[in-house]
Amino acid sequence: MGLALAWACLGLVLCSGQLLPAQAAEAFPGLEEWNNKTILPSLRALKDDQWVLLELYAHWCPACQKFQPIYQDLAAHFQKDPGLVVARVDCAEYKDVCAKYEVRGYPTLLLGRAGKVAAHDAAALTKIAAVRILDNIVKELKGVMDASKEASALGRKAGGEGAGQGSEALRILPAPATASLNDVEGATMESWRVVTDAPAVLTGADARQALADWLALLARTHPSLLCQAGAAAISTQLDTLWPGDQEEPLPGLLQLDMCPGSEFKAYRTCGSAAGAKGDGFTCGLWQLLHTTSVRIADAPRAGANWLVAVRGFVRHFFLCSECSDHFVKMTTDAAAARVASRRDAVLWLWRAHNRASLRLAVEEDGGGGRRHEQWPTSLLCTRCKVEDSDPTEGWVEEEVFAFLMTYFGAQGAAQTPQTSSRSAQLGKAGAGNGWGAAALIFLAVAVALAAVTKGVAQYSPVKVRAF
Repeated sequence: MGLALAWACLGLVLCSGQLLPAQAAEAFPGLEEWNNKTILPSLRALKDDQWVLLELYAHWCPACQKFQPIYQDLAAHFQKDPGLVVARVDCAEYKDVCAKYEVRGYPTLLLGRAGKVAAHDAAALTKIAAVRILDNIVKELKGVMDASKEASALGRKAGGEGAGQGSEALRILPAPATASLNDVEGATMESWRVVTDAPAVLTGADARQALADWLALLARTHPSLLCQAGAAAISTQLDTLWPGDQEEPLPGLLQLDMCPGSEFKAYRTCGSAAGAKGDGFTCGLWQLLHTTSVRIADAPRAGANWLVAVRGFVRHFFLCSECSDHFVKMTTDAAAARVASRRDAVLWLWRAHNRASLRLAVEEDGGGGRRHEQWPTSLLCTRCKVEDSDPTEGWVEEEVFAFLMTYFGAQGAAQTPQTSSRSAQLGKAGAGNGWGAAALIFLAVAVALAAVTKGVAQYSPVKVRAF
């Protein structure tokens, strides 16, 4: 009787809903768990100008689950820093809270002053990319907060203490952002290693021409002088080591080094998330493609030739078949058919990259992955996009083109070597007068020509495109 009464009482409690939530949120150092009843009192207890980082997530979201350990580490990192409060709200439980912040995907990170967060002023809050590298998030947070501090100081100097209010919404970096030469060099070496480790892809006349186009493109446009010289050396030996009357190359081709002398060890700006070893390579490969697009000649057909080379490389030598199929399909659509100039190539690749990112976001986590956010973000380029426009629209193409030319071009990866000291010195020499690159390429060509003079059978040389 007593046992039956106990079960009956438990049933009444469960049915009455008195045990909500079913599972209490676990406490983590420095991380505040807010809900629809505690968020406003918690914010109003802070000073209006107190910085707050708010994560809006859903406990069922796979991307949120993967991001959870990083966010917990982030909270612990700032636990002793009174300048930033780190909090979160589960949108699956408290949809009304998240609706006020116009959340379009999970996880969403919003940074702003407590007064603006309490007022649900989404326009005054900065979206922070929920990447899986703690240092990158910390750097972005400090960049926004430091920029706001500098802007406020300038405002007070120009117009008194009241000036500069609302500067937390500024989207600027304290220093120009550029691509990483280290990561571009690493992706180049890894892509060549993928080819040499799977020689079956080097079969047939189409693969031979695709390899010739890719090598010629790298020899002409690669920002690393080491990779530039390596590609030139392989290119000049291609007719020797892969005669036109043979289906496959000679073994000697697979033994050549793409970036001789490189001391690349690990990806830096790209990083590599735990359990996702390919992230660094694919990110670096995208940077490589962007870098080659901005460094081709500003000539009428250079963009079209660039697209042929890139399409051939991805089709034959990028061994993720699904990714390759999607990319090649984009290179054959109507927009790709209009690519002719360098500007066409630069903007086409930018659009293609964003399309690929959006597709991955939808397939992986329903669009909630912030690492697939349309790029460049407003933090990187303040004038690239019309404010409050749709995430995939509202771009100002002239501003985007100017940004890409700076980020990946002569003022970007080419002049910010981040590999070994030797590579950095070579990069500076090449940037100064071009003689460093010329000397390396001349040496590579001389070695290749010496090999050719030993005598080989007659064959059809590959077609060389102009970049």
